[in-house]
Amino acid sequence: MQWSEIRKQYSNKFVLLGEIVEEKMSETHSKILEGTVLKISDNGKEIRQVYQEYKHKGREVLYSLTSTPEEFIVENIPYKIVKRLFGIGGGTQEVVSQNVGKVIIGGKELNNIEIEFGDIHAELGINGFVGNDLLSRFSILIDYPKSRDTI
Repeated sequence: MQWSEIRKQYSNKFVLLGEIVEEKMSETHSKILEGTVLKISDNGKEIRQVYQEYKHKGREVLYSLTSTPEEFIVENIPYKIVKRLFGIGGGTQEVVSQNVGKVIIGGKELNNIEIEFGDIHAELGINGFVGNDLLSRFSILIDYPKSRDTI
């Protein structure tokens, strides 16, 4: 089904697509032309969970947001490295670390930021976090009840 028809038929829905046909616009950008509708939902967390199930099975899928326009352009950003993080309580988490180009915080644009992405806390909608690469650009004040530390 053509993407423009999918968008019209399922406006304001999350749509999971398979068998995607795309037109390459550049090395990193493609325009989605058509695909097979695999799942429709009002719930972003639900569509993401189904997306992850398909990806785990090795299927090429993507999903649109409720705000995805009729001209569906995707940017393929090659990831930098897979990391294994170790938590204080003994847990581990494998994440992809990649450069997102820019982050805007409080109206200030920061460029070339490394961010880790993964299923960190999917049920809460958390799939990434900023780390030392971002924090190292700031002076940080930690205000404890009885003392203060500046990093």
